[in-house]
Amino acid sequence: MFAHALRSVRRLALPALCGSAVMIGASAKADFVSTWDTVANVRSAKAEFQAVGDTLTITLTNLTANPGSAADLLTRLQFQFTSGGPTTGSLTSSSGDEVSLAKVGGNTVATPGSSGVATGWNLSSSSGVLQLSMVGAPIAPKHGILGPAGSGGYYNNANPSLLGNHNPFLNGSATFVLNINGLANSGATISSATFIFNTEANISVDGKPGSNVIPEPSSVLMGGMALAALVGFSRFRRGRSA
Repeated sequence: MFAHALRSVRRLALPALCGSAVMIGASAKADFVSTWDTVANVRSAKAEFQAVGDTLTITLTNLTANPGSAADLLTRLQFQFTSGGPTTGSLTSSSGDEVSLAKVGGNTVATPGSSGVATGWNLSSSSGVLQLSMVGAPIAPKHGILGPAGSGGYYNNANPSLLGNHNPFLNGSATFVLNINGLANSGATISSATFIFNTEANISVDGKPGSNVIPEPSSVLMGGMALAALVGFSRFRRGRSA
């Protein structure tokens, strides 16, 4: 009877194990997550890259609190892949939430606008460097990424340049979905990221890698094997109880 039950466990666990190994091993081949942020600076930002196949999703965030002028708006991101990686791509979609600044009484406040709107930014590439940019796009000078408010939730440092034709802004962050042909089979990750502020003269701030993670096929496979074994054993115990 015990031998029959053991054969049942094997029969249940093996298909699940094989399926998990094939599925997880394939997805682990080229996928990565990479986070870059600025070294201590007057202007701060963060970029989170997540690759799944040839799709690269970038979440770009302005961390510059209580901005004073258009020079504090995050308007561009430049990045490169590691050696041998892709050098071009196309922008599939982008989105962010709009916000506008205005004087109310003695304070400058942010008024929410439309949510989930297209950023209007462009993607270009030159000499292996890819650039997401509001500057030069038809949406400019609107849709720069605005950092968080200051004390009391106000933007009281904002000068007239932020209260005029730069409205509306993207509130805090924006998400960009790119198609990078050949990324899945290249084994490449992100090798550099540069944040650029201002709507006119460039204010460039180099990023530093916060994390750069590539799932290891061996460790992921072991996790799949363990999961399959647990599923099989759970079914076996239910069968015996019945």
